[in-house]
Amino acid sequence: MASTGFFGDPDSIELLAHHLVGSGDDGVAQVVGQVGEQVSRTVESLVPYEWSGQAADVFAETLQHEVVRNLIALAEAARSLGAPLTRLASDLRVANRMGDRAKELAQASGFEIDSHGNVLIGLRSLEHWIVPVDELALDLARADMMAARNVAESAWETARYALANLAVPRIGAITLEHAEDWGFSSAQPPLENVVPDPHPTLSGLLPTTPRPDGDVEGQRLYAIELVQQQCRRIREVADAYGVPPEAIAGAILWEALENPRRLIPPQEPWPGKVHVVNRDLHMTDAERAEIDGKIPKASGWEERTARLVLSPDWAIRYIGAILADNVDVYRGRNIYESRPGVPLSRDIGVLLTLYEEGYGERKADDLARRRRSNPSEPALVGGSMGPWVLANLPWIRAQLTCP
Repeated sequence: MASTGFFGDPDSIELLAHHLVGSGDDGVAQVVGQVGEQVSRTVESLVPYEWSGQAADVFAETLQHEVVRNLIALAEAARSLGAPLTRLASDLRVANRMGDRAKELAQASGFEIDSHGNVLIGLRSLEHWIVPVDELALDLARADMMAARNVAESAWETARYALANLAVPRIGAITLEHAEDWGFSSAQPPLENVVPDPHPTLSGLLPTTPRPDGDVEGQRLYAIELVQQQCRRIREVADAYGVPPEAIAGAILWEALENPRRLIPPQEPWPGKVHVVNRDLHMTDAERAEIDGKIPKASGWEERTARLVLSPDWAIRYIGAILADNVDVYRGRNIYESRPGVPLSRDIGVLLTLYEEGYGERKADDLARRRRSNPSEPALVGGSMGPWVLANLPWIRAQLTCP
């Protein structure tokens, strides 16, 4: 039950219907129809005037057939989808008004009733334990509420049937899994799950702002160019390891823009600055990813360093391997979601928190311990990298220029 009514939120449903059907040129149906017409005109202009006959006709028809047909079908689907939604919104308004009247009638008799017509005994006032209850008014209120529910349920069922029988064309190769991946990678954690960084490295500058220091600016430009040029490889590695490409790109961009190194002599930093050794000599995430079989094992730190410093391809592979290995570390402790409904492997903020700070085993043990007392305890987003990437996610996606 929505907060705006007993049986749903008609305003939101009506707004969705308006955006689908629209008025003038602002609806999905109108926009798609205009695109279809433009495609038809463009295809026609591709056929030279002096070129006629069967070959020309087949050429134009082949180009138009799938694209224009699907666009027209999509426009019709938008119109068809808008109509039952508009009707649903109208019926829900009626049902909500009926429910409100039933509630008022019950309250006048000293009771509260829910949307199923059930009497909430706990809200009966003391005086009504003594004064006889107006049973007739109460029965009328319950009957009115059930009538309202019948109207609402009938409206929802009609809408479900209409939508179930609506054929929407699929344009391109996008699947439900792609849509889910996009949704999860776009989801940002609630603010209360973000822990302030006690040692922030943030510059306070937008990622598009040139840095005043020439060496730092060189690192910024290098990282942006690298992500753009290696976009396809980043996506391939992300798919192979089952992690968001934005997480790999975000690690590369944050390290260069917000945690640049003072290099003597100046040289290009390795993407993502994967640790070769840890200060406390604890096993690095790169070593652990090798041992866990996520990436071919290096003969030693010298070979690992050469891979990371000299080969952007190796660096990208190591970032993806480390992100995936951290997910497996958590799964080994029966932790599959960063918070209810969000798979850990799709939560960019948490993945990059683990990547930046390292020591994923310790964090997994800590979260497992906390979840034993509270199963819904969320994995926290901390440090600087995760929050920065989430805040700049649209810009980071724009740097992934390949389809």
